[in-house]
Amino acid sequence: GPFTLLKKDAPVAPPDYMTLDGTFYLDPAGKPWMVYAHEHRQKHDGTIEALPLTDDLTRAAGDPIYLFKGSDAPWINEQAVPNAKATVYVTDGPELFRTKTGQLLMLWSSYEKNSFGFDSYVETIARSKTGELKGPWEQLPPLVRNDSGHGMLFRTFAGQLMLVLHQPFTGAHGKIYEMEDLGDSLRVAKFRDDLSGPPLGPQRGQVPD
Repeated sequence: GPFTLLKKDAPVAPPDYMTLDGTFYLDPAGKPWMVYAHEHRQKHDGTIEALPLTDDLTRAAGDPIYLFKGSDAPWINEQAVPNAKATVYVTDGPELFRTKTGQLLMLWSSYEKNSFGFDSYVETIARSKTGELKGPWEQLPPLVRNDSGHGMLFRTFAGQLMLVLHQPFTGAHGKIYEMEDLGDSLRVAKFRDDLSGPPLGPQRGQVPD
């Protein structure tokens, strides 16, 4: 730093949208985008959307485009049971990643019912069928469960692909995993206990042994 705001008069995203977790993406044509989560608190079924930016990143260069919604994940309701409450679907923490074969993936987070019947945070992944930001996007199986989420990929100085996320959701610590680029998806190769925060405690609603 020091860091300064590029746009000081208003948000870059539409001001009447409840948005969060914006992440930068530069498409193959060199066009900059901000990919963000559109809050479930406003929509019930949260979405991931993308906003084109001007080359200097100071403002929107057009209207947002829709990518997918939280309820698209086929695993999200596996443990759901009927009730009188409105169902909401969370979308959090998008990050784009281009694989070694050119496939475009997106990390994102949501909630599912765990084996104890409580909402549990999940780090999951989507894949663009066209390799382009506009998709369409297909949902792949989650990468990490155990009340984990909001992950980001990075590489070590030696080039190893890594994932850092927070776990558990409440009282979170950073957890780090070695990752494998499969070309068409990602796979957790190894949990790095030596680099992570304190051991994972009980999940919400779980009774300790």
